[in-house]
Amino acid sequence: MAPRKSGALEGEEEAAFRKPCQHLLDFKAKKGAARAFKQLQSAGIINRKGSKQVLKCAVCRRTCSRLLACLVCANVGCWDSFPSSPNLSHAMAHAHLHPDHCLAIDLPRAELFCCVCADQVYDSDFDHFVICSQLPSFKHRPKRIVNGIRVELSNRRETRSNKKKQDCHFAKSLLSNHASQVNGEDSSLPSGLRGLNNLGNTCFMNCILQALLHIRPLQNFFLNDGHNRSICQEKGSHSCLGCEMHAIYSAAFSGDRSPFSPAQFLCSWWQHAANLAGYKQQDAHEFFISAIDGFHATLANAVKSGKSKSAGDGDCKCIAHHVFSGLLRSDVSCTVCGFSSTAHDPCIDISLDLEPSSAIADMILTNGHSGRSSRGAQTTAGANAGATLYGCLDRFTRPERLGHGEKFYCQNCKEPQDSVKQMSVKKLPLVLCLHIKRFEHSVFSNVSRKLDRYVQFPFSLSMASFLSSSVVRLRHGNRLVAEHDEVDVSCTEFELLAVVTHSGKLDSGHYITYLQLGGLWYRCDDSWVSKASEDVVRACQAYMLFYVQKDRTIDE
Repeated sequence: MAPRKSGALEGEEEAAFRKPCQHLLDFKAKKGAARAFKQLQSAGIINRKGSKQVLKCAVCRRTCSRLLACLVCANVGCWDSFPSSPNLSHAMAHAHLHPDHCLAIDLPRAELFCCVCADQVYDSDFDHFVICSQLPSFKHRPKRIVNGIRVELSNRRETRSNKKKQDCHFAKSLLSNHASQVNGEDSSLPSGLRGLNNLGNTCFMNCILQALLHIRPLQNFFLNDGHNRSICQEKGSHSCLGCEMHAIYSAAFSGDRSPFSPAQFLCSWWQHAANLAGYKQQDAHEFFISAIDGFHATLANAVKSGKSKSAGDGDCKCIAHHVFSGLLRSDVSCTVCGFSSTAHDPCIDISLDLEPSSAIADMILTNGHSGRSSRGAQTTAGANAGATLYGCLDRFTRPERLGHGEKFYCQNCKEPQDSVKQMSVKKLPLVLCLHIKRFEHSVFSNVSRKLDRYVQFPFSLSMASFLSSSVVRLRHGNRLVAEHDEVDVSCTEFELLAVVTHSGKLDSGHYITYLQLGGLWYRCDDSWVSKASEDVVRACQAYMLFYVQKDRTIDE
């Protein structure tokens, strides 16, 4: 679907669930979902309870953790044939060889998957077929109201009986419990941990919402009516992100463990970010920035002062900036006379380079900077600093020689001079979001690519050596500098809360989130939530990391 133009939604019900996948529409128009599903049932692919036959990939004959069954011919192919490049999987190869066979069933998850879109596809008819095959006696559906979120999945152009309109959320809950029993897993989950249904290429949104749902200050704000929907000044606009986030928190902590659909939140976000509207895959980091900006636009009204600060104001007291806002310091120094100009900029995250560019290769500078090391990360010229998160942070705060086209006008020399720029962290936020730049575009070759390089990251992070106080002191040969402010060392220690990962290609792929709750790790893959080991988390390819301050109460 093309991005939605700005303006009012044509209707809440219609906009909430526009058909997300044209391939699914075409398939249902030609063959019908019921017929295809029954073919898989007759082939023994679906509803295998009690079956002793073990499904294997039709090509490599392996019993993989993730198998896809073609909706057209029931061919079973593995998805993880080549973990570093899912595009080369045997399931994907089958879809490429037979263009009309692009839709499949993700067997472990009991979800539809489109091999062209490279993402889960949500369809209410499919949920109906699955739940009926698992529980034939299930006949009635509860009223479609989920904690204030009204979801309409029926297509007005189709007439369906009441039996076919079974509740997909309840179905997902039963399927999830069934899957847990089959896999021998504990189905109990911590409070607030629920799956989020993929509404059509919305994994980029789900992975960020899962992280936000478990940040304590945000929990306290929304669950204690910090932004009460009943008294919201924008309650008549149907596009308040604060109201919809309040609804999501209410749904998550309602006690219901079945997956739910953040449909109204998606519609509200579309209105806030019209240029990103539609069912195309979006970037999770871009969504995070956009969502925080949207929260600020609505939640700033909840500040008791009654006066909203601008989104770029580092002193904004809205809950979004109270939690995520930090302050970066930028020092630009003349290489001739040493004169420096200092600027401070608010930030809600820090983006880190994964690989050193040619311009960074000669960044090692004068004034005693000779390859500072953080936690054992080597950062001398030519060193492999990008192998660790500490190395990426060290590179971020390392002096960088600006190019000839970026000459700095020195107020002391009274003319443009070659200069050096150095970044540091002036103020740390309560929750530190670190973004690994895995997607890059070359202006010279006009080629975009994804960097699949692994970055080691710690579960406990110390930011002390990246503060302005430490960086400036080091630049002046460890001499005390009167101009900087001392920072409480206890505020520099952070603990990892969530890791967002991306698998797949640059223009398509899938996002999931790993969450640390109560000392245990959980894997949130849209509606599918399961336990994860520390080793699995440490080995994942991090795209975004959320750290919370350790030795400071952040519940306020």
